[in-house]
This record gives sequence, structure tokens and C-alpha cells, in this order.
Amino acid sequence: MKKETSTTRLNQLNVFSLDRLNTPTNFESGLNATLGFDYELNKNKQKLKFSAAQVVNEKENKNMPSSSSLDEKLSDLVASTNFKINDKVSFDYNFALDQNYNDFNYNEIGTNLNFSPFKISINYLDERKHIGSQQYIQNKLEFAKGNNGLFTFENKRNLITNSSEYYNLSYEYINDCLRAGLVYRREFYNDSELEADNSLMFKITLIPFGNLNSPSFNK
Repeated sequence: MKKETSTTRLNQLNVFSLDRLNTPTNFESGLNATLGFDYELNKNKQKLKFSAAQVVNEKENKNMPSSSSLDEKLSDLVASTNFKINDKVSFDYNFALDQNYNDFNYNEIGTNLNFSPFKISINYLDERKHIGSQQYIQNKLEFAKGNNGLFTFENKRNLITNSSEYYNLSYEYINDCLRAGLVYRREFYNDSELEADNSLMFKITLIPFGNLNSPSFNK
């Protein structure tokens, strides 16, 4: 194989894949084995799923991207947990544990709350070392108005700079064949000398044909 320059993160979805690089122009070489397990428990409305896996290489492969940890003899130990308490509350936790089994290189924690007509999603992400260097919390609030109206508010906050990255406020009209909405976005920049960018966009989806977005009107 040739040197892979793209950034690829090993996770519970691709760890057993024969195409972990997800590219038709490069192929993983070398001898390795993927060891892992899945565990699932169903009890009434409660559901628990847990999976964990690690790749063991015969030798180091420096052609693999370091972001994947597949360039080492032992990859990160990647795992995923989903716990559904009932139809209204669920939790997700994904992580990557360094080969020393002591340091976390990736943490993603999420929760979904469904108290109709309100839905709340909260997601926390922390990337370190070879995987990345970002840490943020993302919130999403949905309010369903009647059978066809949907108000959505989204916010993403960078915990490293302790500043908001954007706010999204939208209203959508939804039926069996049409999804039309108006989206207002306020985007912030790390450079304090740059003012926040405000934009307004109209979007429409014809089911099942696809999306049509208007140009953004910026201020």
C-alpha cells in the first residue's frame, strides 16, 4: 500500500471492515487480527448494547494514518455503549482507549430525551493525541407544533476556547411528500476582530427526490 494521508478514525462501525480506510485507491497491507465482542441485554423496554474491539498487527505499518492508530502493533481499544431506559430516555457512550489501557484518546457521550412535543439531544465530544484536538458540547431542542410544524434550535460550544461556534434556529413544514423550512444561522469566529456572520436560507425537500436549497442571505 501507499502512504495514506487522509484522516481516519477507528471506531466500532469500521473496526471489523475489510476497507477500514474507506477509499478505493488504497488498500491496507500486512497481517492482522481484530478481536472483539458484542453484548446485548433486553429487559422489558430497557435495552443495553455494548461492543468493544481492538486490532492486533503483526508489525507496525507506518503507511496507515496515525489518526486511526492502525500504524502501531496494537490499535486503540474502541468501544460503544447504548442504553435505552424506555421510549423516552436513552444514552450513548463511545470511546477509544489507548493501547496502554490507561489514557482515553476519544470520548463521545450523548443523551436523547423525548417528551412529546419536545425532544432534547445533548452531545459531548473530546478528542486527544493522534485522533484530534477538539472538545465541545452540542445541544439540540425540537418542538413539534401540531402534525406538520417543527421548530428546532441548535447550539455548539467549543470548550477549549470557551466560546459558542454557532446558533441555528429553524422552522419546517412537513408532510408525506414535502419538507420545507426556513433556517437562520449565526456563526462565530475564533478571531475576535471578525464579527459574527448571520445568514438566512430557505430549504425544501421533495420526498423521495432530494433537496433544494436557496442561496444564503448573509449580513
